[in-house]
Amino acid sequence: MKELLDLLVSRAHNWATAAPWIAAFMALGAIMVFWAAFSRRRPAEAPADFWPWLRAILEATVAAGLFLAILWGVRLQLNKVERAFQREHGRITEVNLQSVRSIWGRPHVQRELGVDHTVVVSVQEELPRRYPDEPPRFVTKKVTRHIEQNSIVKTRSTVTIKMDYRRKGSAYYTCFEDQCDFTYTVKNFADRKTTANFRFPMSHGQTLFLDFQVLVDGRDFSDHLSFRGSDVCWSIAMTPGQEATVQVRYRSRGMETWYYQITRVREIRDFKLVMNLPDVPRERLNYPEGCLTPTEIAAAFQGKGTVLTWVLDHALTTRGMGVELPAARQPGNLVARVLQYAWRGAMLLLVGLAVTVLGSGIRIGLLRLGLVGGAYCAQFMLVAALSDFPLGFIGALPLGALIALVLSLLALRWPAGAWSLAPACLVAFFVLVHPLLALPPTAAPALMTGADIGLLVYLAGVYAIRTTTSPHPAPSGPVS
Repeated sequence: MKELLDLLVSRAHNWATAAPWIAAFMALGAIMVFWAAFSRRRPAEAPADFWPWLRAILEATVAAGLFLAILWGVRLQLNKVERAFQREHGRITEVNLQSVRSIWGRPHVQRELGVDHTVVVSVQEELPRRYPDEPPRFVTKKVTRHIEQNSIVKTRSTVTIKMDYRRKGSAYYTCFEDQCDFTYTVKNFADRKTTANFRFPMSHGQTLFLDFQVLVDGRDFSDHLSFRGSDVCWSIAMTPGQEATVQVRYRSRGMETWYYQITRVREIRDFKLVMNLPDVPRERLNYPEGCLTPTEIAAAFQGKGTVLTWVLDHALTTRGMGVELPAARQPGNLVARVLQYAWRGAMLLLVGLAVTVLGSGIRIGLLRLGLVGGAYCAQFMLVAALSDFPLGFIGALPLGALIALVLSLLALRWPAGAWSLAPACLVAFFVLVHPLLALPPTAAPALMTGADIGLLVYLAGVYAIRTTTSPHPAPSGPVS
């Protein structure tokens, strides 16, 4: 018994903490049910013994407890439906994410071409003396020295990124394929012939590079390449003032972000990076943290994509340029959003019905309220079950709403009259309209808050009208 009491107290505390506004509505409904049942059972005149009063209090407590039990059962069922749906749809896990990365590739980080100029000079080095009076002896050695210069005078790069979302388990992951073309103009500013040592750092952790090619002044340099870790290296001789055009191109793939960075502090001259995103419209653009925003953003690809352009000249920066690709829309994302707020609608509907019928004098039993709650649960169970079939979410939602509406109206069967319209409108709103409020991803919380406030205003209006039309209504309640 103590364990059950602790469970009830713990659940009540969790619900009140997670959604205090909804908990207040539930408490209001329980209080109204208690008072309605107590008003109907209490003795008309003060009796000599206490038993009739105790009996009225016990019966009212049981009625309020049964009402809360209905709310609890409906909420547990809807939460169970939501959890089961999320296990099977769009559940991103760290294990699956690492698995996709090991197969497809990681976030793509491309760093700038590195150029280091060296010269070989002859220096004389004195040999150690064999005895004190021995004359000096020298040996000539060849020494490689670095010539500091900022030799990249022009950069023209083009990157095309196409989305290719990959599924693992029940979720899709943000993957893409890229085609990269980097062209650098390198000049030897030294007054002597140098050896230009090139180092092109490939994106670390990538699993595949296709059609990789290095061209120097239009000549394929594949036979002169060496590899040091993830760096591709080669060297050429350059005379004073000579310019060389270096082109590196390849196809690859990655996940989540594409990033280009100039890691060495230098004066950036005549730099241009163009990024084609045929599958990313402007409204879904985002950038990795610390990135430079594009110089120009243009809609392209018949409005379905964008072209980003970065232009720098006589600039100093080590900040990167890139894009954070839009996350995949998970299967069942619309259904998941609807199920996320379904329990709120159920609580508000049942509390609103109970308070409405108590305030308007209509007699409805707790069994009928339970049937309405069951019909509401059936609506979302059908939506979750049928959304994967050809009917889809667009067909499953109205079908579930129609079934829930018909079952709810059959379960209520209140007397005809002006007050019969209020519960019918309440059921229609929470079955037909309330689920749609969850669909806008950013506006859903505000819309739900608006629905809560609207219900409070509605209930206040019910009692205001009831008090005006019948100042002393006969006590009635949901217990029959």
